[in-house]
This record gives sequence, C-alpha cells and structure tokens, in this order.
Amino acid sequence: TDSHRTPGTHTTARTTTSNGKRSAKVDSPPMWTNNKDKDTCSFKAWLHQIKNKLEVNADHFDNDAAMQKYVEGRMGGDALDNLLPYLRKDNVNRITTKDELIEHLEETYSNPNEMEDAHDEFENLTMRTNNPAKKPTKDFHTFKTDFIRLAAEIGKPRSEWKACFYRRLTPRLADAVGSQFLDPKTGFNEFV
Repeated sequence: TDSHRTPGTHTTARTTTSNGKRSAKVDSPPMWTNNKDKDTCSFKAWLHQIKNKLEVNADHFDNDAAMQKYVEGRMGGDALDNLLPYLRKDNVNRITTKDELIEHLEETYSNPNEMEDAHDEFENLTMRTNNPAKKPTKDFHTFKTDFIRLAAEIGKPRSEWKACFYRRLTPRLADAVGSQFLDPKTGFNEFV
C-alpha cells in the first residue's frame, strides 16, 4: 500500500527511520498533578520531559492526536481537572492539537516571575549566618548545587562565579580557601 516509500524505511506521520526500526523508547515522565505533595518534579521539569518524549519518540505516535492524548494521560489530579473543560467538544476554546495543549499548559502553569524569583533567590543565597556560633544555613554540597543552578538560571557570566561564590561562604570556610580564591590561575571548578 505504500509503494511511494523507499524499500527498507518505515514512515509514520512524524518521522522516517531507516530499516523500519523505531527510535529507542524514552521513559515516560511521571504523572503531573499540580500538587506539591504528590508531584515528583516541578511543572517546568515535567514539561521539559514531555517535550523530549514527544520529540525523540515521535515515530511511536501515529499522529498529533495521539501525542495530545499521551500528554493528557500524563496528567492527573487538579491539573487534569483544570484541563477537562478545554477538551469538551462544545467549548469555543477547545484544545485540538498537541501544540495548543502545550501552549495552554505553559500559559496556565509557568511562573511569569521565574526570572525575578531566581534573581532574588540568588541574591539571598548564602552559607553565612548572622551568628558565627551557629551552623551554616546550608551544607556545602547543597549550597554549591543551588549556586550553580541559580547562576545558570539568571545568566550570570561564569567569569563572575568564583567571586560571587566566595562572598557567600562562611567566614571560617572563606579563610580556609582564601589563597585559592586569590590565585588567578584557579578557576571556579578547581576552587569549589
């Protein structure tokens, strides 16, 4: 029935793969419910995983409708309840494509203040405490991970990371690594 295909290829509505083989299956993202107590990742991370799945495994879906139904199937709880009115056939704002669904979810659940929040969190990130006798507010590994994530999120030039990081250390730790901080040959990775 598909005489227009090149022998040895398999074509779906989305991709062509050689030798009729499908792409390696990417694991499905967790269910997302818009409930902080139940969700295992943020909306942003979940949507990223959804988009990856749809892109890499496009050849596993027959058409756009199948992709839309897949995304709907990875939702539950309040998130699905909030979506259902937009799926009704009589809704004038009915969602009918995968792209419309993704756009709707982004409009509904993305944080419009994400960049400002990241800047605030970065500015307030520190291991220091007001009382030197108290333990640091974060352990070093958590602090370092948060610093790197937030610096990337706000687009802080990597050339500034070492100085910003150093200023946020506890006085005792800053004293211990002071010579490495002052050494211009020591980059951020070596410093931390």
